[in-house]
Amino acid sequence: MKIKNPLIKGTLILTVAGFLSRILGFYNRIFLSRFIGAKEVGIYQLIFPVYLLCFSICCQGIETSISRMIASCPPNHPKLRHKVLLTGISFSFSLSLVAYGILYFFATPISSSILNEPACAICLKIISFALPFVSIKACILGYELGMTNSLLPASTQLIEQLIRVGSIYALSVTLFSNQKAHAEVAVFGMAVGEIGSFFFLVALFLYRERKERCFDEPAPLTYKKLAKELLHDSIPLTSNRLVLTLLQSAEAVLIPSAFLTFYHNKDVSLEVYGILTGMVMPFIFFPSAITNSLSVMLLPTISSAKARKQKDLICKASSKSIYYSILIGIFSCFLFLFYGKELGYFIFHSRSAGELLFMMALICPFTYLTTTLSSILNGLGKTSKTFLHNMIASGVILFFVIYAIPRYGITGYLWGLLASDLILIALHLIVILTETRLSFEPYVALLKPACIACISGGISYLILPNINNLYQLFFKCGIYGCSVVLGVALFAHKDFTN
Repeated sequence: MKIKNPLIKGTLILTVAGFLSRILGFYNRIFLSRFIGAKEVGIYQLIFPVYLLCFSICCQGIETSISRMIASCPPNHPKLRHKVLLTGISFSFSLSLVAYGILYFFATPISSSILNEPACAICLKIISFALPFVSIKACILGYELGMTNSLLPASTQLIEQLIRVGSIYALSVTLFSNQKAHAEVAVFGMAVGEIGSFFFLVALFLYRERKERCFDEPAPLTYKKLAKELLHDSIPLTSNRLVLTLLQSAEAVLIPSAFLTFYHNKDVSLEVYGILTGMVMPFIFFPSAITNSLSVMLLPTISSAKARKQKDLICKASSKSIYYSILIGIFSCFLFLFYGKELGYFIFHSRSAGELLFMMALICPFTYLTTTLSSILNGLGKTSKTFLHNMIASGVILFFVIYAIPRYGITGYLWGLLASDLILIALHLIVILTETRLSFEPYVALLKPACIACISGGISYLILPNINNLYQLFFKCGIYGCSVVLGVALFAHKDFTN
């Protein structure tokens, strides 16, 4: 059956690509944990606050602005869309060159003074080369998502992971087959993946656009007007994203220091940080491939509906998206509660990873929901509200990082995540409900999925009480998944049909 709804179709395409990419990413995480060790994984994770800061300045606000402007363009003006894209690329690429220079030439002081880990310097230099390519790629992806074309972004995401995993594996069997590897190997794979996927994306994009012969049609607006409009829209978005990234970067940099206060050992602190950010959190966010894909497609859908004053569409898209986010979050939460310890032990050979995965299961429903609510707010044009709410949530996490982790360790961090997510959900919902009505039934969205998850877990336990190896673990998770699908088909099929 052909799917005509662009929101559903785009979500499905991005979800499939997201799952495949995350499966490759999991293989990469598992491989890295054994290839370079938990401590080096921790060093690898430390560079992300700086990298994401550069990405926020160069790409994020401009990418979102391009997506929104493309979604608002009349369908019979392809030349206008191309001019919007070229305008965005000119700004983003120029900023990326500046960021590249700063990151490359000041890598040592950044590593020593800000990250408190001199070994990060070479990693920052390697990843700096990818920034100009990433900036152009982000603009093209924003264009595609604004057109609700998800196939090219999805395939680019998949290609990036394939190149990343393949390059790291190639290094492991060649240059580092007989010697110890360090964090820069993982960063090299990341940079090669970004650059390789850039060439893939540009080649397919140009081939498609030239084939459609859209470049000769007239555009109603000049580059000067488009640049003014793009800057007017992207500067607040970039400023908001920059402030949030600074807060999140401060959080990421302070967490190892907080762990050091709690554990009194630098190597142990880096190992715990590596297990948390490099092993456990990717596992927790694996099912969110669906909610993330939904959120990416929601923004242009709701923006377009608002521009056309289609209030019923906004209500329906928002309500169903919230429902599915809660549904996936509940099923994922029980999955990690039932099998989290075994997943950490058998996959990463780390009991600590299993314990953390079990503890972090509680955040799944809340974290998945915040992503969807943020996208709805952005689609409604409430970007300033989204920024303010995210700032408050980041401040809550920072408070727990500074005051709770040094006293309670990882438990203090979990409390902070839960508190920030709950506050963020409450703030988002208050604003959304002032803009549109939502259709929400607690029994359908909360109680029914929880009952299905518990029954599914009980069935898997009755069929296979004990787990002695990885194959039995996967089999038991498969039983749980099949039972969930069967339960949804029997007791919640009307919700999905609607």
